[in-house]
Amino acid sequence: MTHITFVIGNGDSRQPIDLESCKQHGLTIGCNAIVRDFHPHIVSAADERMLTDIITTAYTGQLYTRSKWNNKHGALPYPALPYEGEDRADDPWHWNSGPHAINIACATSPSKCYLIGFDMTQQNNYTNVYAGTKGYDSKPVDPKYWYHQLDKLFESYPHISFVWIAPTEYVCPKQWYRHANFSRDTTQNFNKYLHDT
Repeated sequence: MTHITFVIGNGDSRQPIDLESCKQHGLTIGCNAIVRDFHPHIVSAADERMLTDIITTAYTGQLYTRSKWNNKHGALPYPALPYEGEDRADDPWHWNSGPHAINIACATSPSKCYLIGFDMTQQNNYTNVYAGTKGYDSKPVDPKYWYHQLDKLFESYPHISFVWIAPTEYVCPKQWYRHANFSRDTTQNFNKYLHDT
């Protein structure tokens, strides 16, 4: 049986996606404040303040965070990275909730991993659905670490097919295209897939 994972970031592009349908098709892994709107099977929260906020909600799924404080809060520790590197971006401490969430998905050995709401920063616009709310500011974030970290995940898990779901006009990091196991699709096509299968 095909094992599919849906890793859900909090970029604006995720808003047209039927997240409940994702949950019916495979394992869902979300990030941080997603529990305000949707309860995935697993949540990744790298920031301790965000973690403590999630714990106060009605969320009952699995919760992952950094090994520095997972025991303190009764959460699971992030799995180790699948590679070692010398760049600052290769240090797990400089991985945020999104890349860690993808690595959690990869650790379950899926055949396919859909990346939803991973807008990164498009044309210097901060496109987070929770911008300006508790735990989030409204400033654009330099996405270069995300570009590199996801690139390394695609490289480290060649047996997993990664599909980035994003509007056609969204710019994709050029280095991602070097991976035969990476592709992209539109939110419209993705919703059609969810409802037709």
